[in-house]
Amino acid sequence: MKTIAVCLIVRDEEQVLARILGAAALFADEIIVLDTGSADRSAEIAREFTPKVFSMEWCDDFACARNTAASYASSDYVMWLDADDVIEKEDIGRLIKLKKMDFYNKDILFLLYTSVCKDSDLWSGSGCLRDRICRREYACSWIYPIHEVIEYPAHASSIDCTEIRIFHDKVHENEPGRNLRIFDKKIAEGFVMNEFNKGYYVRELAGAGRPDEACELYMTLTDPYTLYYALPFYMWSVGRLLQSRDRQELQTDCLKKLQKLREDIGPKELVSVALGAALIDLGRMDEAEGYLLEAAGKDLDYSDHCVHYPAYADFVPWTMLCRLYLERGEFPRAYNCHLKAKKSRPGNPQVFFYDLYFREADGQLLKK
Repeated sequence: MKTIAVCLIVRDEEQVLARILGAAALFADEIIVLDTGSADRSAEIAREFTPKVFSMEWCDDFACARNTAASYASSDYVMWLDADDVIEKEDIGRLIKLKKMDFYNKDILFLLYTSVCKDSDLWSGSGCLRDRICRREYACSWIYPIHEVIEYPAHASSIDCTEIRIFHDKVHENEPGRNLRIFDKKIAEGFVMNEFNKGYYVRELAGAGRPDEACELYMTLTDPYTLYYALPFYMWSVGRLLQSRDRQELQTDCLKKLQKLREDIGPKELVSVALGAALIDLGRMDEAEGYLLEAAGKDLDYSDHCVHYPAYADFVPWTMLCRLYLERGEFPRAYNCHLKAKKSRPGNPQVFFYDLYFREADGQLLKK
């Protein structure tokens, strides 16, 4: 049977570390923890699960840390995890079964990686297939100091294991501005961003409250998958700029970019909702309705390896359609959309608002 090592890089993760190491101990042949400068009990907790606890001075380079951790592995395969990841009992069983099958004798195994779903957070539950397991010979091939990835040879074989899910359950926030600081530091040192890096840089610029720069950089991107990844951060930036810029020019540019993206990447839920929102902003309600209906109830296909957003395939488009139909005076259709949104995320504050609205509305309106 092939063996597997689990590798983690940690720093001040005492709140969650035992949870993921306890899960890893049920299927891993070796566990490697690289501490990058914890001031808490992280290293002590790690030693309760494995003797292979190492340390390195943090150098603002995640790829370097990942490669260092993987260099200590001796197993056939390496799986990388984060301290705030969660593997549930059923998925541990599936990992054990995968191990007994010698990992299908593939070089790379993609597992479903999603955030924990919370009704109040419309971005929660998002996820994609990620390369979480690979042969040890590839495990020290991480590149990029921030938002790191493994660089595989073209001949590497892979398989999608959509039945195995890893959850990301962030308990505490990272150092404020850390990612942008690392990006800017590395750029000053000569790091040249490619299209992939620029997509993530859009994210960090938006997160830092710099929408002008985020929009400007987004408009230079051409790769459809990078454009799709950075789309939420671009739309947030556009929303901010609409408060201070020439609306018509910005709206027109945004709509053209979204229409081209849909042509290139297809009607993914986030693209359809973004188009619906852009058209509503332009007063083109009939066109907006079509795109929102396209997104609503859409089955998510993770085989495309793109990030998918469950709330944007049900709750968000149904809520937007509810509002659109109310503005038209189509109360029965609006109410039906509200019920569908409520079924999706019953604890969302917007559900409470519309529950109250329809409860107080004249009952006769729902019969029209």
